[in-house]
Amino acid sequence: MTNTIKEKNKPYFQPYIKNDYVGHVRYKFVDSNGDVYIRGLNREKGLNMHNHAIYEKGETDKHGADINSFVYIPGDKFYLNSEQEDKVKKKIQDYDSNEKQLSYNVVNNNCVDFNHSVISEIDEKKSLEDFLNDNQKKIAASRGYNFTKYGHGKEIPLIAAQTLLSTSPVGGAPVAGELARETTKILQRKNLLTQQTPLPRTPEQEEKVKNIVSKITEHDDKRTDVLYKQPPDLTENEARSAMQLARYESNDIELNNRLEQKAKSYYDSLYSNKNLERDASGRQINPKPQYTPLTEPKELRTKDNILMREAYQSIAERTAQTGVKSLQRGLNSFPYQTPLKEDDDLGPKTTSRLKENLVTHGLDKTQESIKEDIAAREEAERKEREA
Repeated sequence: MTNTIKEKNKPYFQPYIKNDYVGHVRYKFVDSNGDVYIRGLNREKGLNMHNHAIYEKGETDKHGADINSFVYIPGDKFYLNSEQEDKVKKKIQDYDSNEKQLSYNVVNNNCVDFNHSVISEIDEKKSLEDFLNDNQKKIAASRGYNFTKYGHGKEIPLIAAQTLLSTSPVGGAPVAGELARETTKILQRKNLLTQQTPLPRTPEQEEKVKNIVSKITEHDDKRTDVLYKQPPDLTENEARSAMQLARYESNDIELNNRLEQKAKSYYDSLYSNKNLERDASGRQINPKPQYTPLTEPKELRTKDNILMREAYQSIAERTAQTGVKSLQRGLNSFPYQTPLKEDDDLGPKTTSRLKENLVTHGLDKTQESIKEDIAAREEAERKEREA
């Protein structure tokens, strides 16, 4: 018990990155007393078109987004010794007492350097990149893609002014070393490595992509999303819907067993799977939840932390070029017990396997598996010429 209390009250620093193309950065600091400090600095352009700072104290940012919601992706906790704790706390107290005087001149015009000003109190040799987990690094890298595509924002350095490269895959924008490789992957996936806008598509091609997305959406039963989430990431409604599908609607025995098991694991996780307790009169005592359950479902993501709907769009763009049979052939290249029928029909089984593959292997690997059948294309072109 002593170790548990000691661990609970061990001070730590934890970064959070907002999961959108702006990629706002905030942090949480918990001291040895258990007091929580959540801070950030945001940019706002005034009427004179000059930037000034909004000092964010508490769980919500200037847009009202809660740091504990799915909008923010938490990084790994960095535990502090007593000296580091004192330095960080003093830095926060200094900022808090001079809140109205804070300006972007103090922290070099962005929220990243605001975090650096605190991180430097922990270790002057570290930068924000050292505190990010893999998912956060992909989000930070995606900012390079969005800057390239949309020209959004002035914060061209993705992470740290201290760790910039002299060259970059995002049209000259400097990025941190490890993030450069992630950015390159994103730009390659979006056909943006050599140009700053996606390749134009004809109205016919656009319609083809739209139809593929529509078919995927039509056959994607959201109730099966539970199979790819951890029990604490489920809502009770999701667990109930999964049981409804398994018991009354689906004829797939294997799927039904998996859905039933996932629903059971949700309730075991929430209420524990211990034997029910009874009071002195023998009446059952309703178990208490082990944690506060979610009330809103989390949107499903791929292994490489891309929203599933965005991944479907990318797959549709690729499949529109190569054909559904190439998609099925690509999915069959992964080690599944039951291969898909390569019949060029984008039905429920192909859609289900696609979702499973995106969660298990990620968008990048799934995209790479979809290879155009050159022989089939040449044969189709020959028939078209002869006609």
